[in-house]
Amino acid sequence: MKRALVSGFAAVVAIALWLRAGDAEALTTTTGCAQVDSCTLQELTLGASMTVNHMLFTNWSVSDASANQVVLSDIRVFPLDDQPARPGLRYLASPGALQTLGFDEVDLDVAYAVSMFGGSQRIAGASLLVSDVDFAVGNVGGLVKVSTDLLANNGVDLLGELDVLALPAAPPPLPEQLAFAAAASIIVQTNVLITGDDQGDEVSLGSFTQRVSEIPEPGSLAILGLALTAIWNIGRSSIHRRPA
Repeated sequence: MKRALVSGFAAVVAIALWLRAGDAEALTTTTGCAQVDSCTLQELTLGASMTVNHMLFTNWSVSDASANQVVLSDIRVFPLDDQPARPGLRYLASPGALQTLGFDEVDLDVAYAVSMFGGSQRIAGASLLVSDVDFAVGNVGGLVKVSTDLLANNGVDLLGELDVLALPAAPPPLPEQLAFAAAASIIVQTNVLITGDDQGDEVSLGSFTQRVSEIPEPGSLAILGLALTAIWNIGRSSIHRRPA
């Protein structure tokens, strides 16, 4: 009985330490931006950067082939630390910032680099979620497509692709995710394409979210392993105490 209590206490302590270690990493900062909790795309392309946990998002660039130039200050990027192992960015557009009328189209390319502090090879995946898509009533057609290429830090080797497509009268698009070999830094290239199919079509995109998956630190894994071992010992002790 005493051994089971000791093992149970050890499991609780180990799990608490593991969760606390994850929470302690939840930290976001911005550099070179007017607001501490977010940056505009314009600020980022002028040299601003942001960090989430152990990751640095920097070296931003934008290429705009839209029918009407997108106002970069109308798109705000929020660093996300709500999932310690999956830090990310949420792009939030002001009303009308990512919107097309008729046959016009938004064709915007956004690129940036993601790197781990200390050069640790722990970036091992990514995901893409598109939300707040609006097709006006009476639209003949139209589409919203967000595509992301994940490249090695040499800017050439492709690690994977994410594509999310939204269409009128279709269910909301599902998030896309992928995994790749762990790296210390990657380059993210994203294209936002919005267009209609008729003179009267109106299509807009309100927000989308990108996340990067991080392999936990060895120390965190060791704590979790301790917790699982303690739980296994409790189960084994319970079996041994059962009457025949």
